[in-house]
Amino acid sequence: EFPTFRELYATTFAALAEGAQGMTWYTYCGWGKNEGFAVRPEFRADTKTVATRIKELIPVLTAPATDAQATVTVLEGPAEDPLGQPSVTALWKRTADATWLIAVNAAPAKVRATFALPAGTAASDAEVLWENRRVTAAGGRLDETFGPFAVHVYRLGPRTVAVPMR
Repeated sequence: EFPTFRELYATTFAALAEGAQGMTWYTYCGWGKNEGFAVRPEFRADTKTVATRIKELIPVLTAPATDAQATVTVLEGPAEDPLGQPSVTALWKRTADATWLIAVNAAPAKVRATFALPAGTAASDAEVLWENRRVTAAGGRLDETFGPFAVHVYRLGPRTVAVPMR
């Protein structure tokens, strides 16, 4: 069975937050019940969307990580995913003009979490890429609610134009 868009998106971005350098997808196809990647236009479209988002983040993904580990505290919802791993995975990065947070909820349930801001990161409005919204990072932290398998990419820094969700 093929992953849903949310599952593909979450697993790919969780891997990136853990240090992966990109994504690859391969399936057999052409016989029996194995339809494969080539005959599933919706899966090809989902994969293209995820790959395009990774491409947009290349300057962020290749930037140095901040000195601090991403400290995540789950306030509500499961602290672990179904495999016993932390439900929320996060990575802070710093570019010349902004501080970035890539955060993923790997649980199939709603989670509310708080992220400690890295040293030297001023409280600010944070743009949430591809969602056309902003959140406030204040008091040394950023608080957010995640739906099941949700991915949030935050840009803390000067205002930019939000990239709309597909």
